[in-house]
Amino acid sequence: MSINEVDIDTCRNLKRVVNSPRSLEAFKRTGILFEELAPVDHAQLKEAIRLKDPQRGGNKDIFDLRLLYANKQRKKKHQLLVDVSSLFHRLAVSLR
Repeated sequence: MSINEVDIDTCRNLKRVVNSPRSLEAFKRTGILFEELAPVDHAQLKEAIRLKDPQRGGNKDIFDLRLLYANKQRKKKHQLLVDVSSLFHRLAVSLR
């Protein structure tokens, strides 16, 4: 399956699902890891914030902003992979 066809919000194991050569090449060329596209685990993020900044770790507004930011970054990385994979596809088609 191609990275273009995967719903990163519901897929739990991208490494097993994504097997398109162009998508795998996109991961390799961008340096993005499969784990970086996994849905953000609320408990894990909360613990990381608490450890990093104990003073503000319990602030719900800060947690919500960081969660929003983490999800935006995840979606940006997904879009980058989709774009790179599409470029590889277009290049392959033009070389035929």
